[in-house]
Amino acid sequence: DGLPGVPVHRLKTEPSGAPLTAFYVIWWNGTFVDSPYSFQARQMATSLLRGRTPATLIFVQRAGGVTSRTGDRALTDALADVVRRLPAG
Repeated sequence: DGLPGVPVHRLKTEPSGAPLTAFYVIWWNGTFVDSPYSFQARQMATSLLRGRTPATLIFVQRAGGVTSRTGDRALTDALADVVRRLPAG
């Protein structure tokens, strides 16, 4: 919602019974990564030949879980605040 055109990935887990929700985006070479797994598979051969290239992981989380749209919105707003500061690709 708050980040049109930006592939936001969501994590939900309950380590030790405490729910945790997080959102993240990956910024690489001036663009956002749509699928982290596909991206890694594509970069494997290139990295072996040319060396690694840096990527930026932007990660926001909330302990205690996010069970409402309001909580999700707070996380996406925090993520959007950081994403807006990225250099234009």
